[in-house]
Amino acid sequence: MKACLIVHEVSAPYIRNVAATLIESLQDVFSSESRMVISSSVDSADIGDAELIFVIGENIDRFKRLAGRRYIYLNFSVVTMLGNPFKASVRGIRMIHHKSCLLKQKLDLFDALLDYYPPQTHHLVKSLNLPVVGFVPWVNPVMQQHVIPLKERPYDVCFVGAPSARRERILKKLKAAGCVLSPSSGVVAEDIAGQSRCTLNIHMQRSNHLEIPRVMGALAVSPLITEDSYGLHELLMKGSVRVVPYRRLVNETLALLSDSRHLEEIAEFARFWYCDVGAPRFKAIFISAIKEIQLICRAH
Repeated sequence: MKACLIVHEVSAPYIRNVAATLIESLQDVFSSESRMVISSSVDSADIGDAELIFVIGENIDRFKRLAGRRYIYLNFSVVTMLGNPFKASVRGIRMIHHKSCLLKQKLDLFDALLDYYPPQTHHLVKSLNLPVVGFVPWVNPVMQQHVIPLKERPYDVCFVGAPSARRERILKKLKAAGCVLSPSSGVVAEDIAGQSRCTLNIHMQRSNHLEIPRVMGALAVSPLITEDSYGLHELLMKGSVRVVPYRRLVNETLALLSDSRHLEEIAEFARFWYCDVGAPRFKAIFISAIKEIQLICRAH
């Protein structure tokens, strides 16, 4: 059986290495001829004779299903409020609602859904009218073998993501303190993280939800500082990241950058855990998930 992974052209630059890792695992389970296609739509994607079509991209438009094919959507968005709702701002709640609406507009076209965020997956299993299976996005450490020593990196802080007032407040203060910031758009997060002395994860709007692809991509190559997030400690080993509240992000980042020894210790521990424990575990979870999806599709 062959599979095809379609990645929407808008999403592709941001998850390039994650997507490459996913297609490698699909090839391990299905045919080695299974391939990834970057496209503006499912209809225009050249899927060949693939029977299982995996799709990534919240901007994917509705499409015409082909007979004999099964379509699986990989959700990379926060579409459910989790934890304490008072930890989210009105803008944060609206953003989650918008992402939820984007998902629901196309769900009837899919046979199953793969969800990227374990706490959210538990909710979607109960609330959606199609099979939902969970996974955790990761980047194959082989893609990150060449690690630049921290002291030789051109940037002090890596931040990659869409701008928001909440993020800009932190970044402006860091820049004013003399930090050299990485480019924040039009780049692959984990590539820039590997060129930065530390990586900073700031929620776009006030919420407690985790940007898993960004975090996982950075772990093996850069010390990570992040706001606390719902489900964070279920995924990452204690000590592999520096978790601080929003109000302390600037001071903690500056303090860590000034302590090169501690910075090196965090980087070394995180890389060891990610390469030897995290990435193999996440790959096993994904392969188990797609095998379950395969059984679901055969039964229907």
